[in-house]
Amino acid sequence: MSFMKRFQKSFLSLLLIVTALVGSTGLITVLFQSESSAAGAENPTDAPIFSFMSMSDTHSSVDNTKNAVRDAVTNNISSMVLVGDITNNGDSGEYDSVLNAINSVNNHPQMYYTIGNHEYDWDDGYNFTIMQNRFKQKVGIPESTVYYSRKVQGYDFIFLGYDRKISNNAYMSDAQLDWLESTLAANAVSGKPIFLFNHQPIFQTVSRTFSAVGSAQNTVQEQKFKNILEKYPQAIFTTGHLHDDIKLQGNLYAGKFSAVRDGAVVENQAMIFDVYQDKVHLKGRDVSTQKTIWEGTISLKPNTTGTYEAEDSVFTYATQSEGVNASGGKVVNMNDGRAYIEALKVDGGAAGGNKILKIRYATDAANVTEGIYVNGAKVQTLNFPTTGSMSSYNDLAVAIELKPGTNNKIVIQSDGSATGVNIDKIQIMDSATYSTMWGFNSNGNDSIANGINAVLKGSAAYDTTDKMEGSASLSLNGADGNYASAGLASTKTDDVTLTAWVKWNG
Repeated sequence: MSFMKRFQKSFLSLLLIVTALVGSTGLITVLFQSESSAAGAENPTDAPIFSFMSMSDTHSSVDNTKNAVRDAVTNNISSMVLVGDITNNGDSGEYDSVLNAINSVNNHPQMYYTIGNHEYDWDDGYNFTIMQNRFKQKVGIPESTVYYSRKVQGYDFIFLGYDRKISNNAYMSDAQLDWLESTLAANAVSGKPIFLFNHQPIFQTVSRTFSAVGSAQNTVQEQKFKNILEKYPQAIFTTGHLHDDIKLQGNLYAGKFSAVRDGAVVENQAMIFDVYQDKVHLKGRDVSTQKTIWEGTISLKPNTTGTYEAEDSVFTYATQSEGVNASGGKVVNMNDGRAYIEALKVDGGAAGGNKILKIRYATDAANVTEGIYVNGAKVQTLNFPTTGSMSSYNDLAVAIELKPGTNNKIVIQSDGSATGVNIDKIQIMDSATYSTMWGFNSNGNDSIANGINAVLKGSAAYDTTDKMEGSASLSLNGADGNYASAGLASTKTDDVTLTAWVKWNG
């Protein structure tokens, strides 16, 4: 049956979220819910253990190669990896021009190399074996294979390459995959990253690999390769090849292993890796301007707090800065219409389902809107009411649905709005299986769109200034006739509980 519940109390504000829950007895419970905003993230050491740069696709571009190496020197990089397509046609003179460009930069870091398809695909006068041998001879690899491993600052660096070719199809041989599996098994340490490099990415991992373009490898061998990597969550796989902008969403893949594209030097892009004890921080670089244009973080520990700091997410067209009142001491400022923050490996719990996404933010602007996306689907365009300054923080709550496990992605995206907002963190709040929720985001609409909407009576109003969380509170002055009502559906008429964050005038 339907019934009407009136909220009529001498308090100033009724705050945040109302959810209607169907309990084990079949009764409906209405719940106002919140959690502490205390910081849940660790504060890692400020200075990285070491840093290295990965770059690819120089394609004989001497000037761009010099720019990348200079950028590495400026950033105190200890080593560099050139992940294939050093040349255009595998020509001996092309190798010499790129290597001379690298050596022309004083105090350049140690360089490591992988083979790319332009090292063997573009000279019809030579066979595959001759082109592989030329690659090894030119870059100084003493091994008999194009694949090899090195210890760099005490960390395992594994350099891979396609070593078999039938007609136009090159791929990793079984011998290479066997070597890789035994190398990983012998050296892997839980929580310590292993860095792997191959010119070509794996299908359906990083951005632009979800079509056949650039991903037409031997699918049997590639799946074997992927199966090996998926045994090692600490594996970080870096590729080039596609020449696509590293600022594209999805440039960092976070599955059972991590993968990232390092950009293309021919497009003035490269990637710096700052290695910490508990994470690897990535900085996509424009090597022509020597500026960071994209940032991402790979955590080396599972997130058990449900809190995801903005600065540890992926973001671009946005900047990281110190935040005096921020939970982790840092915030991400979004003030560009192209900006986004991409939180990866968000845990939906064992069962997934309905959750509450809480966003902690600060803005001195009056009309900030951001798009909220979950696993690629837009949930809503969310209003961010002013908090009075860029260092005064408040919270918004959004009803979302997550998949079970950590394979969830949440994106906060400007969608063309350039109005400034600082994002501190997001938090996933678990809840029972609710059927109705009100966020009081300046209206009485049911936030999960089940059609049960609250209606204001008398002088009841939404207050966007005096609130604890969400974009507004439900403000009541205690006078007769001032209340909010909502029709709830139930088969019971008893045992209905209302729980709320409230503030009253004494």
